[in-house]
Amino acid sequence: MNLLKGKMMIVIALLMFGQLTVFGQQYTCSASAGISYLVTAASGLSMRAEPDLRSVKIKAVPFGKEVVVCPEFAGPAEHIEGTEGTWLRTYYRGEEGYMFSGFMEAQPEVKVVLPESWLDDGREKVYQGLYRTEAGDGFTEESFEVRSVNMITDTVQIIGEDPYTYQRIAVDDRPVFLFAGIEAGQNRNIKGKQLDHKFLYPGESVSLTLDNGHYHIYAKGRVLENKTGEDINPISMIKNYELHVRRSGHDGDREDQVVYKMDIPSWYMDGYLGGVFIHWMGDLDEDGELDLLLSKSENPECWDIIFFLSSKAEHGHFFKQVTKYQECGGC
Repeated sequence: MNLLKGKMMIVIALLMFGQLTVFGQQYTCSASAGISYLVTAASGLSMRAEPDLRSVKIKAVPFGKEVVVCPEFAGPAEHIEGTEGTWLRTYYRGEEGYMFSGFMEAQPEVKVVLPESWLDDGREKVYQGLYRTEAGDGFTEESFEVRSVNMITDTVQIIGEDPYTYQRIAVDDRPVFLFAGIEAGQNRNIKGKQLDHKFLYPGESVSLTLDNGHYHIYAKGRVLENKTGEDINPISMIKNYELHVRRSGHDGDREDQVVYKMDIPSWYMDGYLGGVFIHWMGDLDEDGELDLLLSKSENPECWDIIFFLSSKAEHGHFFKQVTKYQECGGC
């Protein structure tokens, strides 16, 4: 099967399946389910149990805090304190409820994608790319720059279906990744390391020093030997695998955060198709703190591509997941 056509058919099938499953189950509001909004009311804004000003107040969200607005509910237009808006279903620090949109402001949609991915949302979007300016081995600090990416928009017509539009980059244009909705100055040097899908075995680590501290990413876990004699792979599983980030501040303070915990079975000789892999670590938003691009999988067919941004971090965390999409293999 033609690779391009095969991948397109798989993407369309996944989109159709995703629509069916979303409409066939109860939607749950969560931190990664919707669009980011900032509270603009100087005195803060109440989250309520129902979309009504007389409803029970769940909590007060302070001015300037970011909430997630989940897209499955939007109430009718109302005027409250002279401001027009609608009630929106929101998520904030583990709580779900309703907040009035007149005192919130939508933030740009964040997208971070790998260059080989198809941008299949059917809409044209202006992307910036992160490009390596110095060759490196993944273990020493590298320099990167940000510049605009020229996107190619294609339309595929499948018999019996509506035309399908997607975006891609030119074959000879190879950024480390593409992004939109994140403030990053062009023509500036970005500190970081390109790890190229690096899996850290228990005991392995990578490090990077940024303006506000030193970051150490390391793995823990228990390696289980294959004792069945039926497989040439000497390792059957990494049990209780954990990927950690440790931050050492210039003032001597140290903090540690677990990014993922999982069991990782092996699928081929001396390797793992599932697990957590590091693509890039650095300071994309130029706040002196760590940003991180990972891929995560629990099977050998599909991957979640996940980006963590430090400038969106909530109290007690190094960074926050701001975007995730799934990439699946074709035939």
